[in-house]
Amino acid sequence: MRGNEAYFTAYAKHLANDRVKYAYFTYLKSITAFETPIQCQSTIPITDAFRDLRMMNAPMYHKWLVDCVRNGTLENGYTGELYQQFTRWVTQSRDGRAENMISVTAFGKLLMGATEVQQQNYEIGMVCEKHKSHGHMLMTWNVPALVTQLKKIHLLEEDFVPENME
Repeated sequence: MRGNEAYFTAYAKHLANDRVKYAYFTYLKSITAFETPIQCQSTIPITDAFRDLRMMNAPMYHKWLVDCVRNGTLENGYTGELYQQFTRWVTQSRDGRAENMISVTAFGKLLMGATEVQQQNYEIGMVCEKHKSHGHMLMTWNVPALVTQLKKIHLLEEDFVPENME
């Protein structure tokens, strides 16, 4: 009901009535409270607002992956080529500044699922394979695994299905 002015105006009016206030207080007392913060955190409903917050706080490369998956622009390619696409996206989306960019090496490790470089709350796991080809690392995406992992960390809606992607 966030932002619903009519709802909250009526709500405030009802709470001005002492009988409603008492009934509401009695109801709130009957609700079982969480014993620990972990219990509270593990029962947070996954709403659009929750996903928006997750996206705002996600690493830039996750935001790029989500954008590529949503727009059907994720391509297999050499790490350097993908890194150039990523840096172009960062510049165009204004989601970061070039001086704060990760290196091409860190980018490759993150895409590969190198846990020593990942942030604990945003672990994606194995979503692509690396193969050395002509002296460069070729990244081959596992799009279904990527979509599943992005859903697990709540950056994509549960009912999201990628279009135009094999």
